[in-house]
Amino acid sequence: MSWQVPNGAFAGDRVWFNGSLAGPNVVATAVGGSGHVVARGKVTARRRRGMVRGGGCHGSSALMERVWTAEEFLATDQALLGDAWRYELADGVIVAHAAPSADHGAILHGLSTAMGMRMKGRKDCRPEIGSGAAPRNQQRATARIPDSMIRCGAHPRVTFDVVSPSELLAWRARDRRRQHLQDIEGVREIVEVYQGEPAIHLYRRVAEGDWRFVAISGLGATLTLESVELEVPLAEIYQWVEFEDDTALAEDR
Repeated sequence: MSWQVPNGAFAGDRVWFNGSLAGPNVVATAVGGSGHVVARGKVTARRRRGMVRGGGCHGSSALMERVWTAEEFLATDQALLGDAWRYELADGVIVAHAAPSADHGAILHGLSTAMGMRMKGRKDCRPEIGSGAAPRNQQRATARIPDSMIRCGAHPRVTFDVVSPSELLAWRARDRRRQHLQDIEGVREIVEVYQGEPAIHLYRRVAEGDWRFVAISGLGATLTLESVELEVPLAEIYQWVEFEDDTALAEDR
């Protein structure tokens, strides 16, 4: 099995792009179902072990090779970084995400539509897509961009991420991402929406530093967001996705 990125392949400690070596300062890596390309450092055997097939895009090398702070990253027009679908900042390094799968996009559309309908007319909070958020510990130089979020006032209140089947295997990366989201000022609920089945994992802040886990599954179940007083049936979130056994999955578990 070979590990590859679009328009490129690994060659020793370097990566080929468009027929030429990109140089030793390019690192190709990936987490879960979204492929990443991080333009900093060498491609090492250890980093190869954390890769998955598919996905990255490349951007401006001058911008990608520097070490960023979260404040700088969030103030930068991402179009200047390249043509990737989305960028994030992890420990000072810019990470490029490939476009989501069709089911990922359909679930996000169902979620966004359901939230928009229920929040229409509200002045205290609003739904957003593609907005960045940085943990309070700025020393990490990290800025995450959830698939969607609900912002109340100046701070995010609820974050949403669609989790692909392959991302379930990269549990360390998901735990690290969740920890970053938990450290964002104002976040009270973190919602992980599973792509492969109608199931949601909800993490709710109950006290400073303490979080409660809630598992929700089945097309007949309802997602309750206490922090913004909203209830959304999973049937609406997954309305554009077909599962192999809709009858069994419709039963609450």
